Amino acid sequence: MLKGMFSTAARPSLRWVTGGNLSRALLLVAVVVALLPAPWRSSGAPAQAAAPARERIKAVKSYAIYYDGAKHLDNLAIRLAPYDLAILNTNHLSEKETSVLKCSGKLLVSYLSVGEVDGGSPLLKTAQEKGWLLGGNKEWESYYVNVTLEDWHSQMSAAAGDILKKGYDGVFLDTVDTVDLEDAAVPKEKLAEGMISLIHRLRAEHPEMLIIQNRGFTVISETAKDVDGVMYEDYSTGYSNTNKKYKPYNPDKIRSSKARVNIMTELAKQMPVLTLDYARSGDTKTACAATQAARRCGFIPAVSVGTLDDLLDYKLGQCPSVPGPCVP
Repeated sequence: MLKGMFSTAARPSLRWVTGGNLSRALLLVAVVVALLPAPWRSSGAPAQAAAPARERIKAVKSYAIYYDGAKHLDNLAIRLAPYDLAILNTNHLSEKETSVLKCSGKLLVSYLSVGEVDGGSPLLKTAQEKGWLLGGNKEWESYYVNVTLEDWHSQMSAAAGDILKKGYDGVFLDTVDTVDLEDAAVPKEKLAEGMISLIHRLRAEHPEMLIIQNRGFTVISETAKDVDGVMYEDYSTGYSNTNKKYKPYNPDKIRSSKARVNIMTELAKQMPVLTLDYARSGDTKTACAATQAARRCGFIPAVSVGTLDDLLDYKLGQCPSVPGPCVP
């Protein structure tokens, strides 16, 4: 589950493109050129207005994900330059950097937890006072939310609106899997209905907004019409925040999830399906194996450290495609 502790992906480093200071200088030139008026960029016909984000996402081939950690990354906008899509949860991307990224053609979406409230969130006190919570998630030090409540739906729609005002193209919906919560005061069926209603409301009230859903296999058949992309986190690897341990690449994990994989391959015919796997820094073998597995199904892969607070070089540009069946 992608969590907003730092406040759900892959961290292929932007440094992998060519590496070194020359690489960064060239990327900086690229984003600066993107900001020049059209006549300076081309002597051809006047520039056409960019296609809507909900159309452009259909052509996405790569993405990165970054959440703030104890130490934020310098030159974040330049580091994100090689990717078509960036999923972010950061307080360190300035309005100017956001503008640079958007002018260079990047799609930007911001983290939004729709099924939990983080233990450090300013929203926690309100959620406690209004009785929105169902219990605690010890692994991530967060709290499950009763997603059937209209007040919560209004809170999430307002939060999405605030994200759009910051210049983002849309939202990345994490913690949708709250609908599978066992032994909660609210039955799972009601939680599922509430989540479906919430996502439908987000689409209705923000019709131009990009919506990418993380997991939520229980409800995806109903929410697919409202979202523009889906992420399959922990596709072939995993990470435990409790003991800080990584789970290695395991093809059996894909085989045991065949029904879910089949759902995702069908969705991939309609929208981008992203995968997010985890590997230790320097573990290029695991990162490559996870990337190859995702590509065999037509998914868009990314690999990151478990805390999602860095952009590392896993040498994925050197990872060859290996033919084979989607489910091994």
